[in-house]
Amino acid sequence: LEMRDEAVADRLEVVSGHGASQSWKEISGGSLPRMFQIFRKTFAAELTKRFKLDTTPSSHVQLALQMNPSINVSVDGPLLIGKSAFYETMHACYRRAIKRQALTQSTAAPVLDTAAPAPAPAPAPAANPSDAPIADAPTAGEPLLKKRRSLLGVLVAKQGLDVVAQGEGDSLLDTKVSAEVERFEQIRLHILAKGLTSNYYCEKGHRFNLRQFWADHKAVLPIHYAVYLAEVGCKKSAAANVESVFSGAGKFTAEAPSTGSELLSRIVKLHYNWKYLFLRPTMSKIIERYNHKFQH
Repeated sequence: LEMRDEAVADRLEVVSGHGASQSWKEISGGSLPRMFQIFRKTFAAELTKRFKLDTTPSSHVQLALQMNPSINVSVDGPLLIGKSAFYETMHACYRRAIKRQALTQSTAAPVLDTAAPAPAPAPAPAANPSDAPIADAPTAGEPLLKKRRSLLGVLVAKQGLDVVAQGEGDSLLDTKVSAEVERFEQIRLHILAKGLTSNYYCEKGHRFNLRQFWADHKAVLPIHYAVYLAEVGCKKSAAANVESVFSGAGKFTAEAPSTGSELLSRIVKLHYNWKYLFLRPTMSKIIERYNHKFQH
């Protein structure tokens, strides 16, 4: 929302210079070149459409918001005030993800004991075959049936141990999930109370270091940490191609003294005109410009 507000604002701040000589200046959005005006307008429209800023965001965005301790996701907070439906769907999405990961961890295969096996007992003395009772020969399907029954019995017993006698649904797993959710909420309140003075905010800027936060709390919030890795962090990394834009801008800035302002402006314009479809000129515009330049 803040990014969209900045993109549609009438006035904005631009930086000029490099290093110690750089300075910020506030200018009017209408004074920008036509290309940047189109970029700001399209950028705001794409933010609104992709993140559904005017409606309810997707489940991925809802979970990412809920898993960020620096965001106030309370029902009366600035993000969700007057949006009770948004709050309910986001909270339900969050609880489902936590419960799903807790179930995955509880049903994971146990670690095999790698200790040295105990020595085998000494064999019993052989009995006289004539003294053994003769049993009826089992049918072909009897061993498999017994095995299935024994596995089912083990499963039923395991499930019975997980259920607490207080009532249906009040299992040990639910209790564990609820305790960790409450622990995470207490941590969130502590971070929100500290604000920008929290150690997880970068020294320059207002960016919250989410990766460092979860690395420090993976032992305290193991289920949440697994959800962050599986359903939040992986999508953030996949969407981080915007870093290439900043890397390209930094490269252009570093080469600006030797490149020259005119050539640098042409490189930047051509690069981004072809990189983004909404800035790419049409074929008729290219032909028109070619004929104008060479007077055909």
